[in-house]
Amino acid sequence: MNNFTLLISFEYVHEAHIVQGYLESNDIIVFLQDVLTIQENHFYSNAIGGVKIFVHESQIEEATHLLKAGGYLAENGGDLVSKVKHYKTERKHRNICPHCQSKNFAINKKANWLTVLSYFIIGSFLPVYSTTYHCFDCREEWKWSKADSVENKI
Repeated sequence: MNNFTLLISFEYVHEAHIVQGYLESNDIIVFLQDVLTIQENHFYSNAIGGVKIFVHESQIEEATHLLKAGGYLAENGGDLVSKVKHYKTERKHRNICPHCQSKNFAINKKANWLTVLSYFIIGSFLPVYSTTYHCFDCREEWKWSKADSVENKI
């Protein structure tokens, strides 16, 4: 373990195994730490820093290059913040990505500040979510809003 350096860590075990297989297929010596601990009790993942992938010191540059080429690390040092774009559309056109017309996207729902406020005032959670969409093909994020149709203006 003296010759190994921490390369990256993941919250989930399956993500670490995918990267381990990717690096080992390119002849990189890889060592995983805390896999069994997180498999037994996955709530410990954030507390202990996730599943850690260690790489031999002589191969750290090559492994970093492979992770950037594979999309596991961003080119600008790991900052993966994306801008959310807003689009107006009718309900029937919301089943495709507005950027690449792909159907390979996910709906992300995040709790709104009204959820926390309702807990303090009422004493129970009222689920108020902010919904964004993320395309896996073009990696864009967007929000839909109601289109101003002709019928609404009359």
